[in-house]
Amino acid sequence: MGIGVLVGLGIIVGYLLIPVVHFTWPISPFIAGYVGISFVKDRTDSPSIRGLKYGAWIGVFSLAVFILIALALIALLDIGPNKSVFVWIMVVILTLYSGSMSALGAMYAALKSEKNEVAIIDTSEGSIE
Repeated sequence: MGIGVLVGLGIIVGYLLIPVVHFTWPISPFIAGYVGISFVKDRTDSPSIRGLKYGAWIGVFSLAVFILIALALIALLDIGPNKSVFVWIMVVILTLYSGSMSALGAMYAALKSEKNEVAIIDTSEGSIE
């Protein structure tokens, strides 16, 4: 799960840093979940449980990243106590958004791959006689 989460977090941060694609950041957690779950080798759980676990881990790691960004903003921009509350509220909202959207992307990818695996098994069973 660790490699997949790091790949997903790299996609989310990459979308923030690259100037050409940073305006598409709102879809980056979904893409991170869709791509990152393919690096997870443990497929014993159902797709929904795998997606929820993946989204929770992305949420934890993105919380750490957003806290670092918030601390840097507060320190560098000399944000007063009134506006720093807004910064921390945004940290919570962005963390929940990143976790939930990556969970949805991971669930979608897991369901799609499971459906493809079932279709492959069905066609291969029909051809053997």
